[in-house]
Amino acid sequence: MTLCIAWKDEAGVHLASDSRDSFGSAGKADVATKISDATVRIFAPAAPGGGGSQLIFELVIGIALVGNVTSTFSVKDAVRILLSGLQAAPGYTDVSLQGICVLIGKLFEVVSRDVCSALQKDGVGQLIVVGRDPLDKSVEALTISLDLSDYPIKSTVTKLFSTGSVECFGSGTDAARKLLSSAASSPLHVLKAVVLDVNVPTVGGPIQYGFVGEEDFRVYGVRDYFPKHETKEIHIGFYAAGIELYTEHLSGDFHAFHIQRTMKLPFEADIDALLQQGYSIA
Repeated sequence: MTLCIAWKDEAGVHLASDSRDSFGSAGKADVATKISDATVRIFAPAAPGGGGSQLIFELVIGIALVGNVTSTFSVKDAVRILLSGLQAAPGYTDVSLQGICVLIGKLFEVVSRDVCSALQKDGVGQLIVVGRDPLDKSVEALTISLDLSDYPIKSTVTKLFSTGSVECFGSGTDAARKLLSSAASSPLHVLKAVVLDVNVPTVGGPIQYGFVGEEDFRVYGVRDYFPKHETKEIHIGFYAAGIELYTEHLSGDFHAFHIQRTMKLPFEADIDALLQQGYSIA
């Protein structure tokens, strides 16, 4: 389960989510990569006489995952592998972002039919895809959902933001919508509030974030924090893909690789407020 928030502003489209995988009575893990990118390469048909195919479009899309881990993670990996080599028939193939999402939906159907045959409705997931349309370079956001009312399972592609500039998905949706309607908080701060809400146990862990605007989609890291109010301590770290990066374990060896990632710092005022209240850094 999860909470993913997508929002649109003058700069482009943003995606953010938590990092929690919930396993029922077995517990939870806060290291699920729920926002990732995928490179789409579209080639023209091969030239007569054995010539190579010409690359006609290349773009990077963003994918956010909601719901069952097995089905969504499987289709995400399939998308990252298979969409790097597409062939289109000029004048016939729909090479728009919506057309690309229709193909992703078909891959989602294949995966989900197999998963749902074992898990039934517990195998259902949802995808949010954002990116720059190959044709007119407009920034688009679409959701790919599954219809289990008939067999075989069918996918539906829907454009987002038809009724507003913020959309929520996953088990934390109700809590997020209440906060969005009652306060002027940014979507990232709403997501953080739900992550810290003990009454929403299916949402938690580090926040993940990506953005598409004048350039292709990009996944950023986030400087995030986790307070322990009972001891007045606060843990601060730099996270990406649900993983804290600059720890002794990952970066302690001077000669080891350094993971380079541009960081977003949305919570600096919140961290400073806690430190001014006497919280110590854990």
